[in-house]
Amino acid sequence: MCAGCWPVTPPLFVNLPARLANDRQEAWMNALEVKDLHTYYGKSHILDGVCLHVKEGELVTLLGRNGAGKSTTLRSVVGLTPA
Repeated sequence: MCAGCWPVTPPLFVNLPARLANDRQEAWMNALEVKDLHTYYGKSHILDGVCLHVKEGELVTLLGRNGAGKSTTLRSVVGLTPA
């Protein structure tokens, strides 16, 4: 995990026996993992060390005010903005 990233925990398997639930959580895989993402527009440093971890089956949204970097983050992750 990146320094300064919010920890993301896998979903709890409530109805499974304890041993099986632990095995399932340990095997949970990242569907998307971004570490230390930096993006520049010219000489302006727009994204500074963004980390993002999305587990299989999770639904995630980026929230923030106008100009906070939501679109730039997604564009950088998919390669539309040079990172």
